[in-house]
Parts: sequence; structure tokens; C-alpha cells
Amino acid sequence: MKYFFHSELLDILASNEKQTNTIKDNTLLVSVQHLLETTGSLFETLIAFGFKPHDIFVTGKLYSNNKTVVAKLKDLKINVVESSDSNEVGDYYNLLRLDCEKVWALVLEKLQDGKDVQIIVLDDGGMLLRTIPNNIIARYKIIGVEQTTSGVVLNRSSRVPIISVAECALKKIIEPSFISQAVLLKARQLLFNYRPDNIGVIGFGNIGRALVKDLCSQYTVHIYDIDIEKYKELPQSVIISSSADELFKNCDMIFGATGTDVSSVTWINNLNSNKILVSVSSGDKEFLSLLRLHRKRVASVTDTIVLNFDSQFNISILQGGMPINFDKGTHSVLPEFIQITRGLLLAGVFQALEIIEKAQNQNALIMLDPDRQVFVIKNWLNFVNISKFAFPFQLKEMLNPDFIKTHSGGIKIKSNNFLSFLLSIFL
Repeated sequence: MKYFFHSELLDILASNEKQTNTIKDNTLLVSVQHLLETTGSLFETLIAFGFKPHDIFVTGKLYSNNKTVVAKLKDLKINVVESSDSNEVGDYYNLLRLDCEKVWALVLEKLQDGKDVQIIVLDDGGMLLRTIPNNIIARYKIIGVEQTTSGVVLNRSSRVPIISVAECALKKIIEPSFISQAVLLKARQLLFNYRPDNIGVIGFGNIGRALVKDLCSQYTVHIYDIDIEKYKELPQSVIISSSADELFKNCDMIFGATGTDVSSVTWINNLNSNKILVSVSSGDKEFLSLLRLHRKRVASVTDTIVLNFDSQFNISILQGGMPINFDKGTHSVLPEFIQITRGLLLAGVFQALEIIEKAQNQNALIMLDPDRQVFVIKNWLNFVNISKFAFPFQLKEMLNPDFIKTHSGGIKIKSNNFLSFLLSIFL
């Protein structure tokens, strides 16, 4: 019986992989993931493929972990490090680093038996890869699988090769539509509850663009992005701000969609109304400068905080600056849609298994195998209706391995030329 959502897609991928790929008994999987229902499906599929639960080490993200999923993972005998919390806001990344270090401490305990192992690091955000202990890198073969662009950037000087799911064509093309829909659903709930007159969006990437285009027909929307070239795509009704400060001054509710700290302590000088700040990017980065002005202790770093500066107005930062599309429920996106992301992660792990024996612990960013990507989307399309989603490319293009290769980041390699690939870079 399945503990988690039964993903037929993951079953198909694993069954196909078993024809040519195997897992050795000495393989450890070390991971940071959002601990949601479909993440459980991913781990359950990996166990069915051959990973031993006691060789899997996992921690999650404080703002997204679902308690039931955490309990089920423990029931499967997976090594789970529960996410740390704090009573000081703005402390999320310190907490995540602490949890990653705890995970590696458990791995080190496992390694005390002296057996030779190989390690696959399945990461979300790059902190787990960043905190690999030197003594583990010095002795064991390691390959990372990273699913976020920020994680790739954080490990630009990584000492181990990384398979970049983050930069694979399908994740870049397909996933933003689903994440945007999840964000829009939460945003509409907030707008109904707070009824702001003026809405601001800082950042005109995938999420920011979706917010602006969805809301501008019903609300007065202001936008600011450091890349003015993006303004060519703006609907005519949207008001362009010359700076984040100007947008803050003119808006009642501000969405941060940049993945960086867009706030400034100077904003407290522009308080002309109550302000509501909403993050739609990972962690607590978007409004970190303001979060650090909050001196009172909180029950959790995910609590909504209210800043008052001896003024008749205040600033509310929802969910401690964490992304609103996560509410610690079992799903953040409908499972039939997000399973393509889980499928790409599974493909990344399978590719790591294929090449790890010939790997060397050197810096290298590896493309997620285009053929595996095509196999993922071909099978995923059997389980979903994507007619209501708009993608920047036609479907037939995404079924072409050459198109996938062109639009994926990293170097394309196979197991039989991994060593020569590394030698070509470092010699």
C-alpha cells in the first residue's frame, strides 16, 4: 500500500529506468525538500527502486513542511531532521543552515562504520550542497542534484559536480505556470480580505508577470523592476514606478517577487497609510531589511509581524516574509501538475546514479539529460489537461530532444564520457 499520493508518472519513470540503471548498496541519498505529499511520493518511488530508507537523510523547509508528511516519512524509517524554528524573525536561512549541518552530522554517524559509500545530494536552495563537510568531500564520491536557480548560484564554486534540474528546459518552461496559479489563488484571497486600493508588484519575472496580468483589469497596479526592458511586456493600465521606494509610498499592498531583499529601512519615512507586504519568493529574503527592525520575540519565524514606528500607520509583513503560496498543507500545487517537477527530480537522481561511479569531486554543472526530460513530459501529458495554461513554446517543440538541449543549462554528458569531460575542464 502506498503511503503517499500514487504518482503513475513516477512509477513509469522508475520502471523504465530499471531496464538500464541500478542502485548499489553503498549509495546514500541526502536531501532538502519541501516536505509535501508529492515529495513523499518521490521518496517512496526511490525506495521502491532500491534505496534503503535508512540510507536516506532528509530535512525540509520550516514554512512549507506538512506535519502528516513528516510523520509518514518517519514511518518509512527515513532519517528525518525536523526543521528548526526561532523566536527571532529574519532568521530563516540561519535555521536552514543549522538543519543542514544536523543532516550531515547524521550522515557522519552513518559513515563511522568505515564502509565506502557514494552520496547523491538532492537539494532545494543549495544550502545542503554548501554545507557538505570537508572530510566527506575528501573521501567519498558525491553528485548534487539542484532544483533551484538560487541553489545553482549559491554553489557556483561547488567542490562537487551538480546536475542542474533548475536550468533544465522543462522546469523553466512548464513549472512557472503552475506556481503562478498557486500564488494567484493565495493573492486573490488576500485581496478579498484586505481590499487595498493600490497594489504594487516588485519584480517582473515569471511570478510578478502573472500577478500583474491577472490583477490589472480589476485593480490599480504599480510595477517596479530593475530591468526596464521588461516593461515592454506591460499591460497599458499598469503604472510604472521609478524605484521600489516610490512604489512603496504609493501602494497599500506590495508583493515582492525578486528573490532578493527589495525593502529598505527608509520605507519607514514614507508611511502615509497602512502597508501590507507579501512575499512570493523562497525564504524570507524579500523584506529582510524591515524584518530585522522587529525587536519583539515571536512564537515562530513564520508569524505575521506588525511594525509600528510611533506613527498612526503600520507595516504588516505576512507569514514572517515567507512565500504565501505555502501554507503547510499537503499540496501547494495540484499533484497531477507538480508531479512533472517530481519527475524531473527523479530523472536527476537516476542520472546521478548512472554517472557517479566515474565522478570526481570537481566543480561542474551538468545538464539534465534531454532524453530523460522528453520521456518525462511525454508520459506526464497522459495524466493532465494543460489547455488552460499558456506556455512560451509549443508542445511539439518541448518533445524534441534538440530543443530541450538548446534550452537547458549545463554541459550534456553521458556516463561513459564523464571522466573525459572533467579532464577537459580541469587539465
